[in-house]
Amino acid sequence: MPRQVDHDERRTSIARALRRAGVVAWTFGSSPFGRRAGVVTLTAAVAAGEQGCRIPDLAEDEAPALAEAAAPRILTEFLSRTP
Repeated sequence: MPRQVDHDERRTSIARALRRAGVVAWTFGSSPFGRRAGVVTLTAAVAAGEQGCRIPDLAEDEAPALAEAAAPRILTEFLSRTP
């Protein structure tokens, strides 16, 4: 039986893979249905590729944290921090 993977483990694995890919930019996108469901598609533009890496159906509140973990300092100035 396959082992269950929790959200934190999945996020860590994705972030680790994207760090190796050399992310240079992020795009957050959603459809009307995705907005209603509270999910976004996060696309990483990588240095060595035209397609980038798409991560569909991330929770809206988790996507920025994943992007920041995978490629620190790209989004930092755009993230609002609450004291």
